[in-house]
Amino acid sequence: TYASPLAEITGKITDAETNSGLPGATVAIPDLRKSAITDENGEFKLKNLPSRGKFLVQISYVGYQAITRVVDFASSEPLNFVLRQSVIEGREVVITGSPSSSDNRKNSTSVATLSREQLQSHPSTNLMDAISRLPGVAQITTGPAISKPVIRGLSYNRVVTLNNGVKQQGQQWGDEHGIEIDQYSADHVEVLRGPASLMYGSDALGGVINILDGLPASEGTLKGEFLTNYATNNGLTGNSLMLQGNENGFIYKIRGTYKNAYSYKTPSEYVPNSGFNESNFQGQIGLNKKWGYAHLDASSFRNNIGFYEPVRNENGQLVDDDGNVFSDSQNKD
Repeated sequence: TYASPLAEITGKITDAETNSGLPGATVAIPDLRKSAITDENGEFKLKNLPSRGKFLVQISYVGYQAITRVVDFASSEPLNFVLRQSVIEGREVVITGSPSSSDNRKNSTSVATLSREQLQSHPSTNLMDAISRLPGVAQITTGPAISKPVIRGLSYNRVVTLNNGVKQQGQQWGDEHGIEIDQYSADHVEVLRGPASLMYGSDALGGVINILDGLPASEGTLKGEFLTNYATNNGLTGNSLMLQGNENGFIYKIRGTYKNAYSYKTPSEYVPNSGFNESNFQGQIGLNKKWGYAHLDASSFRNNIGFYEPVRNENGQLVDDDGNVFSDSQNKD
């Protein structure tokens, strides 16, 4: 008995009007956690794939409408895809609510997707703060570092939060517990608005927030990323460094993030001891082979937040336990 040969898929991505190749386009197979980038001629190659089976393939390129196709790996013919220019770059692949990737147009549930670019383009202090801009989604917040999801009026243990398929339940309990996920690590977020109890359990009565990491690097590549942001109100600084690679199917990824902020300021005064700092370290190693993939993920998330019960003196100024007025240096400590 001989093992089935490895499948290798080749193809080309072209412009619908000029018929020229599109360099730098992304070809992804979400179910296999594989991706490839087209070369200067718009051509791509995917190796170490199952020799048979039908899988959904997503093709995307900046400034073009993303498309999805179900491809039969048993066919040896090259795959040629044609993309059309579009101001709206729709993401069609939706993983929420189904055991495998599916086309959003064939999904009966109400699903909204936030891409990585959308998450980073809007100023926010945490991940939930960015997601809350979607219609039907809000947040319960008790400070810059704490935000809980609200979907169509339901929150706490009526909304499920997933991070790469793992339930995050810390935000379901105390008022001072937010989503314990690094906002820089999310590649895209899918929000399922409405009951999803059959798939995710009784606590998904309000909906599901599915936070997904990006696909591993293309085979034979090494890439890194550095993100930083700054907010003037509370001096928030956030920095995140990531490195990932893929050597013949052996994938690895590491990320470190640190955020720090002092007390935030209202139009009239600072709110004492409302600052916070946050750190996250995570890593991933795994194999992407013809039989599928196996990934091991580990992360450590720490969040230190300040608490203050407002007390004012006879002049209306905020004071500490000893009756002393907070100074600017204390508020910016």
